[in-house]
Amino acid sequence: MTEALTYAVVGGPPDDWNGLTIFDLDTWKEVKEVIEANTVEGWLVRLRRNDDGQFFIDPEHSDEVAKERLTGRFEIRRPA
Repeated sequence: MTEALTYAVVGGPPDDWNGLTIFDLDTWKEVKEVIEANTVEGWLVRLRRNDDGQFFIDPEHSDEVAKERLTGRFEIRRPA
């Protein structure tokens, strides 16, 4: 049995980050567009979408896509 993942970021670690899914343990729903997650500390960072469902440039950081940090209880899962 593999050890549970507690931290993941796009590009690694872990090396097999592509295909990982993040679940909110309070809603039991997958959280999309996650680029970094720490389940021990209880947070994740994901890309934000506007009202039209599109990614957009952060007005405060004109060279970055807008992001948001969420806190809660999360689980990182590898593909089945």
